[in-house]
Amino acid sequence: MRHRRRLLAPILMPILAAAALALALTFAVSGAQAAGRARLDTSGAVSGTLVNGTHGNAALAGQTVTLQAVIAGKAQDAATTRSDARGGFHFGSLDTSGDTTYAVYARYQGGLFSTPAVDFTSGPAQRVTLTVYDVTASDAAVRVSNATVLFSGAKKEQGLIPVGEFITVANSGTTAYAGSLTAANGRPMNLLRFALPDGATNLTLGAGFSGVQIAQVSTGFGAAATVPPGKSVFAFAFDIPYTETAASFAFKAEYPTDNVVALVPTSMRADARDFAAKPDVTASGKPYHVVAKAGLAASATAGMGLAGLPRAGVDPDLTMRQLVPLGLLLAALLAALAVLYLRRGDLAVALNLAPAVRAVRRDHAPRTGPDAERERLLRALLALEKRHAAGGMSDERFARERAALRAQLRAALVGELADAGAPAVALSSASALADIAASGHPGAGSPADRPASDDTDAADMVSAAAHTADDSAEGGRL
Repeated sequence: MRHRRRLLAPILMPILAAAALALALTFAVSGAQAAGRARLDTSGAVSGTLVNGTHGNAALAGQTVTLQAVIAGKAQDAATTRSDARGGFHFGSLDTSGDTTYAVYARYQGGLFSTPAVDFTSGPAQRVTLTVYDVTASDAAVRVSNATVLFSGAKKEQGLIPVGEFITVANSGTTAYAGSLTAANGRPMNLLRFALPDGATNLTLGAGFSGVQIAQVSTGFGAAATVPPGKSVFAFAFDIPYTETAASFAFKAEYPTDNVVALVPTSMRADARDFAAKPDVTASGKPYHVVAKAGLAASATAGMGLAGLPRAGVDPDLTMRQLVPLGLLLAALLAALAVLYLRRGDLAVALNLAPAVRAVRRDHAPRTGPDAERERLLRALLALEKRHAAGGMSDERFARERAALRAQLRAALVGELADAGAPAVALSSASALADIAASGHPGAGSPADRPASDDTDAADMVSAAAHTADDSAEGGRL
């Protein structure tokens, strides 16, 4: 066992050392964070008073108050308590590291009321006042004091323009308007309403909608939100479609609206239409065109246009600038092929641009029928001549056998042409050609003087003679 350990030690030690270092660093970091949390978590505290704003901020006793913690953007209830006789409440042992923010809320008469976000940047002990109001289902005191519409750069591939709206809702009454899914104000659902333009997609909700029920309505969407006296901000985003390089946008006022301001990136052009053009501004380091519209009545609509957008859709692999020279090149190739076909193809013959030529067959493929018979007789004659020239037979036998073969050859040619209905002149020419072929080419010397390859030439000559006679026969019939 000890020997095995000594063998494994050089291999395991570097791995164990690296693992130990990683664990040490992990424990050191997590330990420091845990120590920091342990040290800070117990020092934070939020205390305050619950009051009713409709009744002169009178203290409310015996009401449930909830502490909400927001960690990494996610909200969750952390603790609950009840207000004491003076409306007081207290939450302790809270994280002051900055990783968590808090808010205190209460539900009262069907409405939801909360404090602003609480952190501990100014100290571990924070005091707040949570104000609730008597609730009404009437939205008569509700109006929009300001609506800001922010356009972003177009998504050309999808043909969409992202739009964000920031709506400041003002309640001029002393009671809170609480939206709900029940019927009221002549509507099937008594919701705080927000309009969306035609074709809007990808709705995303932001400030003011946390923990609020949402429902679709004919003009956009509605929220069962609570609007206390004063001003409340709601934010949401969506996409509008566009085609080619332009788009239209219409803002509809669900409530009387004091002012609408639209910010358009300077990469686009703003067509004011129902709006009025204002001087450009810079927001968050980006320049924008500005158009504005004041005093919209409830249900009124104000339209504007956007131009200079990138052409919607995915760019083709080949642009028109690339397609033009490619098309010209293809046209030139087609023209060259057409000329070549006209000069060398059957179309050229049909158009009398090239003569029709019957090629003499020069291949050595086996012949059949009459062609085979003619070739056999010719080769027999040539073999007889070579044998006689070499002294392999007597003159009498040579003359006798040659006369027989020549007669067979003549008869084969004349008989074939006669069967084809050739005129007499063609028959006479064929007989003469058979005599010439049997006796060798004129002026070429005796058969013994010709090379062996002349056998094939003689056979081709006879074949050509036969084809010529065939053509003559065809001419006679025509």
